Amino acid sequence: MNAPTVIDIAARALHDLTLAHHHIEDGRPPVGENRYKAWEDLPDSARRSNRWLAQKALNSESFGEYYGWTTLAERQMGHEVPDTSSDTERTRGARAQYYLLQHLLHIDGATLSVEPEPARSGDA
Repeated sequence: MNAPTVIDIAARALHDLTLAHHHIEDGRPPVGENRYKAWEDLPDSARRSNRWLAQKALNSESFGEYYGWTTLAERQMGHEVPDTSSDTERTRGARAQYYLLQHLLHIDGATLSVEPEPARSGDA
């Protein structure tokens, strides 16, 4: 197995941030029966979604670009989405995601790579 990348670690931090939000919101432990899954128990598709969010945060030049991308599907379906200047739980949460990811993805002197190392011949 390859060493984790900064994207992998940032994606997990994003998941943990979501769990913390739900724990604070209703006071119940977020992981358990009929609750949310721990990172290790998530299907790969769910982990991949968090990796995409981390990658988008890395590639976005601003919070507005990141937020626009994360709300694109809703806007295309005609749903109203608070704009970036709104002070709502939704926009505060999105800002927290973006700036947490920006911080983790741009740590000065980081020793982990953002991109996975290419597989060497013979690795499976």
